[in-house]
Amino acid sequence: VLTDCEGAIPLLERNRARLAEEGVSNVEVHRIDWGEDAHHKEILVGPTQQGFDVVLVCDCIVAGFDTERLAQSCLALLSKAPDAKLLVAFEYREDWDVIGSFIHTMNEAGLDDSYIPLCAEDADEDDDDIDQFMYTFTWK
Repeated sequence: VLTDCEGAIPLLERNRARLAEEGVSNVEVHRIDWGEDAHHKEILVGPTQQGFDVVLVCDCIVAGFDTERLAQSCLALLSKAPDAKLLVAFEYREDWDVIGSFIHTMNEAGLDDSYIPLCAEDADEDDDDIDQFMYTFTWK
């Protein structure tokens, strides 16, 4: 299932068509406005009604974005199974407060967090890629 805001749906549909050309035919596209229960309910039907085992968030933790509503959607869509994982790719841009607030919200909801840097092993400290991280959240 691919999700994004309304303006990005045409791009997701093109990506779904490309995947279908490659033989991947079980891809769904859904609009989701963070924190909107009606959008969550549209996605959580049939075999996914208990949530997803993996939820991947990329390039959504940015100053000015409503991370509280993002957290609501992540929690609604993530399965409560003990091995379910929320993966959040984060690039440090301006400050650590935004990701810190998101982590705090997830911890308060019952998720533990860990992270790894996403950079080449030979990257030096001046390399821009050193500011990219993958956070993993799992149920406590």
